[in-house]
Amino acid sequence: MCWAGASSNILHWWIDRNKEYVAAYDARYGNEPEFEKYPRPSTDFSPASKSAIFRLFIDTFQNRGAGEGVSWFITGLNANTSGIDNPTMLDCPGYFGRVFKKTDVVYTDNRAMSKSRFNQIIKHALKNRQALEFTTNGNHAMTIWGAEFDDEGYVDYIYYADNNYGDQDPVGAACIRQKISYRKDAVMNLPDQAYMGSNTRISALGVADLRRDIWRQAFPDVQPED
Repeated sequence: MCWAGASSNILHWWIDRNKEYVAAYDARYGNEPEFEKYPRPSTDFSPASKSAIFRLFIDTFQNRGAGEGVSWFITGLNANTSGIDNPTMLDCPGYFGRVFKKTDVVYTDNRAMSKSRFNQIIKHALKNRQALEFTTNGNHAMTIWGAEFDDEGYVDYIYYADNNYGDQDPVGAACIRQKISYRKDAVMNLPDQAYMGSNTRISALGVADLRRDIWRQAFPDVQPED
């Protein structure tokens, strides 16, 4: 369920960064029937309680190496690549479905990236307050929280969180600094691929946007802090 851990990381960030809009949403729609049928999990986090959003994913989806967590949570879009295992959640409209339609793109997935494209995505995300999820060797999802760049402007190191190591950190949120290198992937025959260390290829980058444009249309009088 690594995708669920990475998705829950992003959603904690997304809700916190949009907290003024979330408060306005709850004030307007908090008495609607779906709030009682599908109560939104708490965003409180502590070493003892961990993430209720992560627990929701574990209780809802099968343990598959896929994931539509961010879009499903916000808009209700169910690609079912991860397989909803809880029949009571099949009709969940998304926890912000009164504002976000299933066709609204909140999360995008990028694969088979050249060195140039890899760096373009990360720079754009960091400049535009977007969250980054990444997959290594096609089978393990994690989140990027920062980057260092070399003299030529290419990503040299990333700072990332691996939920597999969460229990080893007293506060449950270990952040790791990792060297990035670039070379051809002989197996996939792809040039200039990004690698962590010597053998771990970054096979995908997922980008989650705050979608302040959609929020502003619904709540034009709300002024977020940043």
